[in-house]
Amino acid sequence: MGNMSRPFILAAALGVAVVTFGTSTLVGAERGDGAAADTAAYALYRDGQGLARERRYPEAIEAFTRAWALAPQHPVTLVHRAHALYLLNRYDEAIADYSAFIAARQGEANAYWSRAQAFSGAGNFRAAIADADAALSLDPGLSGALYYRAYARYRLGDQAGALADAR
Repeated sequence: MGNMSRPFILAAALGVAVVTFGTSTLVGAERGDGAAADTAAYALYRDGQGLARERRYPEAIEAFTRAWALAPQHPVTLVHRAHALYLLNRYDEAIADYSAFIAARQGEANAYWSRAQAFSGAGNFRAAIADADAALSLDPGLSGALYYRAYARYRLGDQAGALADAR
């Protein structure tokens, strides 16, 4: 799944939706095998997904925040909240959520790439390059990480590095 640009709903079968970001999953408790908090968290998570698709980002952030409070064992919720925060130019908050996700689930190239985007938005181009490098070390074919590394290099005055990444 290395070149996913966004978290997405992978499948819905037998009444169980599986949401994935890289290799991290949040399995819906619709089968009845989860605790009440997991079921409520999953419902809020799905609400947040719908609100985000409708570009109602402040409401999506609230839904993801409530889901996370109920089920912090599912850090994938943070990725979706971080993306909504990023889209509202709330870069520092997005960086914090991506960082918490990375701490919980190391080895997710897409998380590093997404945090690189947020670092770029915040103007921290050196951190963006470091995260793009981390993403590319995990998934050398992740073109989005190359793009953000090229952009950050360009912004730091490294035209040669930016051109190398763009090729």
